[in-house]
Amino acid sequence: MDSIVGFILKAILDKKIKFIKRKNVNFTNSITKHIVKLVGTLKQEDELIEVLKRKFTKKEFKIFAAFEEGQTLEEVMTLLKENDSERVEKTYQTAIKKLNQELFKRELIDINF
Repeated sequence: MDSIVGFILKAILDKKIKFIKRKNVNFTNSITKHIVKLVGTLKQEDELIEVLKRKFTKKEFKIFAAFEEGQTLEEVMTLLKENDSERVEKTYQTAIKKLNQELFKRELIDINF
């Protein structure tokens, strides 16, 4: 029983550590860098993260966040346990294309500016 509890606690701590590392990314700057035409101001950082998690697939979000943290392609591939570098790059490009869709942009923009 103790080993199961220890395993669960370790898993919880690992997820918190990964979340803390994700906070090093400034999603406001990352989004601004990739969006071609942005009309208005972006939402707060925590609201942006929620929108990105909702609109991206899990893999797209992980890849986008990892590249914006400054990780290399090899580090991202080991993080996701992916062997195909072209597939990772294609997923990243898909995420950037999604950022530039009008419906996606509307959710990122703060209406009360």
